[in-house]
This record gives sequence, C-alpha cells and structure tokens, in this order.
Amino acid sequence: MGDRLRAEGVGLRILGYAWMDTSEKEYIYKSLSSSHYIKQACIPEPHRFATDADRDFLLAAYRTLKPGLGLQECSARLCGAGFTVWALTAGDA
Repeated sequence: MGDRLRAEGVGLRILGYAWMDTSEKEYIYKSLSSSHYIKQACIPEPHRFATDADRDFLLAAYRTLKPGLGLQECSARLCGAGFTVWALTAGDA
C-alpha cells in the first residue's frame, strides 16, 4: 500500500495525521447528525485503492506503536491526580 499512497503524494506523516484527525471529526459529526456521511479526498475509488486487508495491516501496525518518551510517566501523574487521560504522541522529531 505504501507505493500506492506515495503515488498519490501521501507520506507517513500525512497518513497518520489524516487518520487521527478524520476519525475524530467523523465520530463527532456522526454523533451530531444522522445525515453525515464519510467523504474521501483525492482518491476517486477509495474502496478499490485500499482493501480490507490493507486496513487490517495498518490497524495491526498501529497497535504496535509505543508511547513517546515521558508520556507514560505524565499519564500516570495525571491519573494519580484524578484525571482521565486519552493521549497520542505523534513522535515529533
């Protein structure tokens, strides 16, 4: 799938950003409006471009990601102070 994404000008950073940003917006919009539907950008036939196997591969790889340096300690301190933490590190380099 990497070659197909690169051919469309989609690199790893934009894929990760778009995945997280779009899924958040889709969840919110779908929660607020029953008329909302998923829109795809720049890929004319998204279901032919990315298969269920591609999705499964990406999800499996995503699950192997580890938190960035200091994130676990920060989350533990916040949880210890009574906060519920939902966090993602984009691995700024």
